[in-house]
Amino acid sequence: MFARCGVRISRSPSSPFRRLISFSTSQHARTEHEIGLVNDLLMQSVASNHPVMHRAANYLFSPAARGKQFRPRLVLTIGRLAGASAVDRQTLAAITEIIHSASLIHDDVIDEADTRRSMACLHKVEDCTRLAVLAGDFLLARASRMLASLRTPRVVSMLSETLEHLTLGECIQMGVIDNMPTYLEKTFYKTASLLANASRAAVVLAESKACKTASGASMDENCASPSFKLPFALSKDEHSGSVLAESFESENEEAAYMYGKHVGISFQLIDDVLDYTQSSAIVGKPSEGADLRQGLATAPVLFAAQEHKNRDLWDAIRRRFGAIGDVELALNSVKNSKGVEQSRDLAAWHAEEALKAARRITAVSSGDSSVEDERTALEYAAMQLLKRTR
Repeated sequence: MFARCGVRISRSPSSPFRRLISFSTSQHARTEHEIGLVNDLLMQSVASNHPVMHRAANYLFSPAARGKQFRPRLVLTIGRLAGASAVDRQTLAAITEIIHSASLIHDDVIDEADTRRSMACLHKVEDCTRLAVLAGDFLLARASRMLASLRTPRVVSMLSETLEHLTLGECIQMGVIDNMPTYLEKTFYKTASLLANASRAAVVLAESKACKTASGASMDENCASPSFKLPFALSKDEHSGSVLAESFESENEEAAYMYGKHVGISFQLIDDVLDYTQSSAIVGKPSEGADLRQGLATAPVLFAAQEHKNRDLWDAIRRRFGAIGDVELALNSVKNSKGVEQSRDLAAWHAEEALKAARRITAVSSGDSSVEDERTALEYAAMQLLKRTR
């Protein structure tokens, strides 16, 4: 047994850590096939008669720019596990990737970044910040149209909330982040909300389809299930940050949402660790203290400040590393602390919570899919995040 952030995680043969090595190649093949269809849908969905928007969309979704496509892969897997139709889950996966890509365009403009995924950022390619902002807006508009095509109002509401969260998260990040609850709140809004709500939406689409099939109903409202209401609110604590109060209409919704939330927070914690431990060449974007140079205090430096109780470091954090020597002070403090290790431990805690949530998602078996393969894939994805190097 070993402890991570107070959570006991077993290393025994029955542990999920061991079971993950049996991750199925057939499940991987299904996901790769569907990702190909999602990529085709992406290119069709963002096509524009306007030459500049068309050029921007092609640049962003070209094979070289696609990155890991972690979010649509998770949406597809949860959709298959829960029983969403192929069209619905592929459309939702494409919407998720479009929203994510639009947020990256806007982030790069705000951060004045030069590279993303080892490529020049769009505003650098076009040499026009305004054009990049408009391209991001264009993508969000297309994502909204695609959401409407799903004809499920609750899903529209969930993904619309994510758009709001992305903006709130950016606003929090532009201020002073000098404590872990605020950092985790920002992380939920900027990263985890999209994964949480997209995962939840995949389940809602599956349950809506099942209800409509059984009742012949044509609209989502006719399929509401009031039998299970779970008021859900998280306070600002050291693990989870703060989340607006939620109400779920099924246990599957809640489990999928929690899976996406914890995976998203774990993902961002590791991303912040890589800023201290990997070179820009490996990560594919500015690192080696790039967050500090943008004035951002993330988990490693916050943990270091708590450990050292260094007034100078706290002052540097609160002035967003704006004085000469602040960045160097922070880098040295993190290097001589357990900040990176504690950040990885917190990421592992969230990954373990994601595993628990994945096991609670009730599966709907289909003729060409192994239920346990899909669930194991979700567990595998959560734990693989901890091994990321880029």
